[in-house]
Amino acid sequence: LILILSKQLKNIKDVSADMAQHQDKGKVISELMLRIMSSLVLGPLVLLLIYFGSFYFEILVIIGTIILTVEWWHMTNKKAVWLFLGLFYIGAGCISLIFIRNSPLMGQETTIWLFIIIWATDIGAYFSGKMLGGPKLAPMISPQKTWSGLIGGMAFAALAGISVNYFIHIENLLGLMVISSFLGAVCQSGDLLESYAKRYFNVKNSGKILPGHGGLLDRVDGLLAASLLVAGFQWVKGKGILEWF
Repeated sequence: LILILSKQLKNIKDVSADMAQHQDKGKVISELMLRIMSSLVLGPLVLLLIYFGSFYFEILVIIGTIILTVEWWHMTNKKAVWLFLGLFYIGAGCISLIFIRNSPLMGQETTIWLFIIIWATDIGAYFSGKMLGGPKLAPMISPQKTWSGLIGGMAFAALAGISVNYFIHIENLLGLMVISSFLGAVCQSGDLLESYAKRYFNVKNSGKILPGHGGLLDRVDGLLAASLLVAGFQWVKGKGILEWF
């Protein structure tokens, strides 16, 4: 009787574990779909403003800068040193976006490519990390991030680079894939920077303005890091990063 009861209890535990696993996967898929739908709603508007360029895109960046500053102010408990660091980082990243877009050579194409790379990285990293799991990337900074998420994000970024090439027509497709994948890694390093700040101040999200993403800073933390790199390359070399392919 004891053996039979033990076996039944084991079966119940196995069923419960399977149900919990299916629920977790269902939640991941649901949250992923919410992220994708949010991107599909906001993405075309952002791309349209990038297309029209000066003034329209600059207004978007200014509004975004204000929202990011307010989120950072509240997230860091209004600490003066953290506020200064955040303002410098946010300001530099937003100015970099305007600098890239206003470039006379491929400014529009580079900005659109950059945004799509970041969106692809975010979706790829979330999907891969949640569905595949595995070793943690930086458990002391962000316990949820995994190496599979990093690799998945980079892979999605490379695929996004290929898709965008349909419009920008870069001859060196391999080089475009490599730099797109590299920017995917840079994007996730920006994500880790914000994760460190959130963990330090014991905050889950920077805000609640975007469904499926939390705050705006949760959405563009990687974009800020990537835009700094792309703008820095352009400033040093005197030409846009896509012009080298």
